[in-house]
Amino acid sequence: MKIDNNETVFDYSTMNEIINEGMKEEKRKALYKNLWFEKELTILFGETNCGKSLLALQIAEEIAKGGEKVMYFDYEMNMSQLCDRYSNEERTKRYEFSENLIRARIDFDLECDFKARRERLFMRLEEAASKSNIKVFIVDNITCLHPNLSDTEQAARFTIEFRTFMNKLGASILLLGHSPKLQSKGVITLDRLGGSKQISNFIDACFCIGKTTGEINKVYIKQLKARSCPITLHEGRVLVCSIEKRDDCFIEFKEEGYADEKKLLKGEADITPEKEKAHQLYKEGKSYREIAKIIGKSDKTIKKWIEEYEEYCAKLMKKLRTNFLRWIVRKCGVRNSEMQNNTNKQSNIHFLFPFNLLIMNFVIEIQYECTVFKLRYHQREPQLQRNIPRGCKRIN
Repeated sequence: MKIDNNETVFDYSTMNEIINEGMKEEKRKALYKNLWFEKELTILFGETNCGKSLLALQIAEEIAKGGEKVMYFDYEMNMSQLCDRYSNEERTKRYEFSENLIRARIDFDLECDFKARRERLFMRLEEAASKSNIKVFIVDNITCLHPNLSDTEQAARFTIEFRTFMNKLGASILLLGHSPKLQSKGVITLDRLGGSKQISNFIDACFCIGKTTGEINKVYIKQLKARSCPITLHEGRVLVCSIEKRDDCFIEFKEEGYADEKKLLKGEADITPEKEKAHQLYKEGKSYREIAKIIGKSDKTIKKWIEEYEEYCAKLMKKLRTNFLRWIVRKCGVRNSEMQNNTNKQSNIHFLFPFNLLIMNFVIEIQYECTVFKLRYHQREPQLQRNIPRGCKRIN
């Protein structure tokens, strides 16, 4: 087009023309939840041994089962290690993967230097796209492709090179990355992605795996960057999963519900509406099997949920009792130091105990019910707001 009726060397279009042209194209679909979309460069990262490769293979298998061919480049695990993961101990039974999931044989590539390895990867991507019409690729992982991604300029050049090549092929690429192990456990941000910040600047989307406190096989998935949709798995609502090996020998991320990331890092139980419902049904006298049929989970999962819920309630009651006792101590004028130093001596709190215990139990029960109501309120806020009696205040 012309700009101000003048001939131009380069091509230009109005925003409306660009959008109209884009609307003629087929709408891009989500490849995995809203975390990875077609024709996007996405990164999945996490600490060592958090299950990145397991989740990546699960994503690849789900896409392949849907009818799309997927090519997986694995620069970390060898054939024997894969066999151990996806078969039983005796190696008499294995998981049957979709025929649409293809693993590149890259033994020779690993013997090359980093530059030659990248060049061979791009050649493989182009060959797979042109000759086999494969458009979905997973690369595990980027540290095997570049020796110095902490350098700002090199990281930017590496990521832009990947994006440019991906756009040329019209492909979708998921890269796996590492996160440096930190001593302090805080919420995960884009800064935790290994390498320079330039990597996260030039990608389309990013999500990560975090480790919970206290349970080895329980992790969570968090969304950190998205260009094609709103971020739904944020700090206040991460997806909690347990890593389990199924009877068919597949290791999966089994979704359990949503939780607050900070609470998970503190080791507090993640109480979801599903777990609360399971516990309520259990209190009504239903068995694990009956609850499992109602909710659509296994008996084992339901038993675990109910135990977690009761453990959470027990901790909550203990905390409330402790706080109330401290309040009584302050009201009676007994300092903490006096309580610690005079544990064997009588204090002016003793005369209160027969009457005080009744009050304490009564108040704690009220506090507990209010806390549970507040928990339920935030989980079902729209529904509860409609049912709040006239004259009652909202819980903030």
